Order: sequence, then C-alpha cells, then structure tokens
Amino acid sequence: MLSHHEMDPSENIVTMGTADRRVSLRFEEQYSCRSWFTHLQRALANQSPAVPHPPAANQSSVSWSLYPVMDVQLRGSVPPAIERCISHITTYGLKVEGVYRRCGLASKVSQLVEALIISPNSAPLESHEQGVLDAGSALKQYVRRQESLIPNGAQGQWLQAAGVSDEKRRFKEYRRLLRQLPDDNRATLNALFGHFYMVQVFSQVNKMSAHNLAVVLVPSLFQAMNQDLITLTREFIIHHTLLFLTPDSAQRQEQTTVF
Repeated sequence: MLSHHEMDPSENIVTMGTADRRVSLRFEEQYSCRSWFTHLQRALANQSPAVPHPPAANQSSVSWSLYPVMDVQLRGSVPPAIERCISHITTYGLKVEGVYRRCGLASKVSQLVEALIISPNSAPLESHEQGVLDAGSALKQYVRRQESLIPNGAQGQWLQAAGVSDEKRRFKEYRRLLRQLPDDNRATLNALFGHFYMVQVFSQVNKMSAHNLAVVLVPSLFQAMNQDLITLTREFIIHHTLLFLTPDSAQRQEQTTVF
C-alpha cells in the first residue's frame, strides 16, 4: 500500500512511497505527467478493501491500470533463474560500478550457473559487490547456454530491421518481429530489457550506459556480435517501454524514467 504520492509539475515527476521504498517517474511532457497522476489518484480512490470479498458468480471483477495507454497483456513466462538474478541485481547491484562489464570469479560463476539450473530459488546469491558481479556473469552465462531468444533463422530479419534509417519505421519493424516470437521468448526479453533499462538509469554511478550494456550483452542475448546488434540492443534498452509495453494503436510516444 502506498503511504504517500505526490506530483512535482515543475520537474514532471510523480513520486510514490511505501513504508520501505520510494519510486519516482519522470515524464518528458507535463501533459503526460498530469494525466498519469490523475489516473493514479483515480486508481487509489477505487482500490478494493484491504480484505476483499470474492465477486459473486454474476459479477465481473474490475482491475485498474496505471498505464491507460499502455494496457498490454504480456503472455508467456520467464525462467525462474533469470527472474532470480534480475531481482537480486536490481536489489543490490544498480550502483555497483561496471555491473555486467566486470567479470565474476570464474569458479563461483560456474557453480552459480549450475545451481540456477538445478534449483534457481535456492542458488546462493550474495549481496556484496563481488557477489553482484558473480550474479551478473552467471546471468549472462545462463542466457547464453539456453536456446537463443531470437531464433537463428530470424536473426537476418532483426539485423535488417536494425538497418532501417527512419526511426518510426524501424521501431514498427522491431515490434512486428517481437510479436512473431514465442510468448516465453518475448516475455523473457521484456524482463531482461526492462532490467537493463533500470541499470542504465543509474549509469552516472555504475558507469553502464545503454551503449556500454549493449556491447557486453550482445554475445549472450544473440550468440553473435556485430555493430547492428549493438545498435539494436541499445535501442531496446532505451526504448523498452515503447517497444514492449505500448500497443500499436497508441497515438503518443512517451518515455518514462524510473529512478
């Protein structure tokens, strides 16, 4: 439950807080900031009671979305090992300098990968800096050892899309290709790029810009390496919300920053 929420119209920032966490969202446009805050207030005003009663058989349940123009149903599941590493690094590693670029200890990383394969929920991830680096290297190795998230037969189309000069057409092609992926692949890419977006938000501290992340992540994500894939990966990190969470019918393109 939120303990407070507020809007700073001069900076286009909406801030929400709970007892132990604070999340702020910065919008490019004041209109978007005000609109989002209005929907937040409306959603909070219509929250279910603390102990909700199940709806009657002839009643339909109502859900409220804080993203009215991005109300997208994402199907598919993310491997528990990937979810565990993402959660761990998001919690302990966003301010670790060189996260994902600096390597973990080889012996420890190998053990972690095996543990993540066998029992991801009990894999021994550690919260200190070296533990974060080990987890980052383990995540890259785990992804690289799985079947490619982009089927080998389709990589040519992705490279062709990355070479489209017009940004609007290029992003439209990216989203078309995403829709063609198996649900689990698309859900996993969404989770990964959403996480990498969060990492680059802290780039002033961790020194990992979207470009720096793309350079070190391409071999794991695509099991190949070239400049077009680096460009594609960088754009998928920066424009994660637009590419994964905005429906094709959306008329407005806006970028949201969480920090």
